[in-house]
Amino acid sequence: MDDKRLKLLLSKYIDNTLSKSELLELFAEINDGDLVKLSQLLDLTPDMLDDDCNPLFKNDKVFEQIENKLYFNTKKPVNFKVITQIAATLLCIVGIYAFQLTRTDSFDNVVVEDVILPSENNATITLANGKKLPLIDTEKEILSKEGIELVYAVGGALYFKINPTMEKEVVYRTFNSAKGMQAKLIFSDGTIVLLNSDTDLTYPSRFSQDQRSVRLQGEAYFEVMHNDTLPFVVSANTTNVKVLGTTFNIATNIVSNKVLTTLVSGSVEVNTGVTKDVINPGVQTISDNLSGELVHRQIIVQDVLAWKEGYFRFNEDNIATVLDKIKSWYEIADYEIHGVSKDHFTGTIRRTQKLSDLFKQLEKISSFKFKIVERRVIVMS
Repeated sequence: MDDKRLKLLLSKYIDNTLSKSELLELFAEINDGDLVKLSQLLDLTPDMLDDDCNPLFKNDKVFEQIENKLYFNTKKPVNFKVITQIAATLLCIVGIYAFQLTRTDSFDNVVVEDVILPSENNATITLANGKKLPLIDTEKEILSKEGIELVYAVGGALYFKINPTMEKEVVYRTFNSAKGMQAKLIFSDGTIVLLNSDTDLTYPSRFSQDQRSVRLQGEAYFEVMHNDTLPFVVSANTTNVKVLGTTFNIATNIVSNKVLTTLVSGSVEVNTGVTKDVINPGVQTISDNLSGELVHRQIIVQDVLAWKEGYFRFNEDNIATVLDKIKSWYEIADYEIHGVSKDHFTGTIRRTQKLSDLFKQLEKISSFKFKIVERRVIVMS
């Protein structure tokens, strides 16, 4: 941790404005960081260690507490005397409230704030003028003017019908599937698009006479209605995917600066402006946004499409990759990983309404322990 960040945490501690997650970050630095630098920053003196500044504070008790419980998974020698002095100083400055936070019997007792998936579809549409409308809370008449119709199928499943509108000039609207939700769109030509969590699809008020074109940011599965004379083109960053009628998956948010196009059936033409190729079913094309190069690989289609069925799919993923995939669905502010583990995850795991339930499943098959504190995920191994 750099001095600027450390000083900020210490200042917030002194001002009693430190959040619980920041408190954990500070204590982790006390455990793993440069203790000499810490004591210099605090400028510890015997006067600052007077037990009378906090009647609840006892050096020997805190020493035992820190040594045995607070600083878990210590793999190197620790100068507990310096740690105790630092803890004493901070407690004396801040008072009883901070002291109570450090007195938890173990890390497992930190208050958990769960992260829960939305209970209703919070999809939005951004109009040509920049105005954003929440679809389920907007009147039918207003949506109808914008060419959108909400349809509830048998069983209550919601999908969005996209109808052409007749403005004098073609305008573009952007549909956004809410984080933690999928959104199913059906266009007037019969094409079906299933948007993954937090994905944008920009489309025209009406298709042109020579092609049907949309722009994608995120991940989506397409079932394009066949039309020999009117190709369907998906623009994803610098990649254009052109089809006449087929099923395929495109993702712009899985690998940095790459577009992943996976063909399920039929054939597609992938064009970066530098390289162009036609791929067959069961093949995934990785196109580079910067160089325009294309790389092909054989894949298991079911693995790529696991998200459609409500699953996370892992393939020898380390814990950071697993958390990145989970973060794409759940409203997680950030995550931090303590300790080192060689555990990797392979297989599928169903998404749960509560993030804590998902973590319980992961704990059963690994050496990791998870905590959620103010929407931050803390991982221990």
